[in-house]
Amino acid sequence: MKYLFHLLLLITATSLVRVPAQAQIQINAFGSYISPVSNKSTISDGLSGVGGSIRYFTSPHVALGLSAQRLAKTLSYGSFMAKTRNLYVAGQAEYFFSTSALQPYVGIEVGLIRDTYRTELVDDVLGYNYFREGRNYYFNFGPKAGIQYMITPLVGVNAEATYKIIVDQGSPENQALLLNAGIVLKLGSQ
Repeated sequence: MKYLFHLLLLITATSLVRVPAQAQIQINAFGSYISPVSNKSTISDGLSGVGGSIRYFTSPHVALGLSAQRLAKTLSYGSFMAKTRNLYVAGQAEYFFSTSALQPYVGIEVGLIRDTYRTELVDDVLGYNYFREGRNYYFNFGPKAGIQYMITPLVGVNAEATYKIIVDQGSPENQALLLNAGIVLKLGSQ
């Protein structure tokens, strides 16, 4: 809830800013879902959460920006519990094919993942407790494609997919599909 409050505060504050006619700032708020891509994984192996991005249009078709997602999952089975929380932060460059209401786009993201985890195993009968937690950081990059539809000149909806290649100890071993869907707020004019 605290993150949603900060996001709404950011949107309100930036909506009061005047942007020159040659530039445009766009703020996105979205729900996110990421799932590993491999032969052994299923769509239910993923993490869900929320995110946001800010874009600066350097021209009517080219945008540069930053995005962030916070994703989490908790698994519990009997006396075993595992929690994972990921924070994704990435720089992005995107090309928009149209400036009309329907705007398909492609781009690339390059960023960092902070993965925190905690596992617990408790056996009340034998009095055995096992606890482990840790944090890992991973570099990631990947192509993205999306579409946004502007309901009014300043408000719209968008959906996008990013194929993330996650580099672990110098080797791009893991891939994941990140899906985002949400709202778009524009400041300035294109």
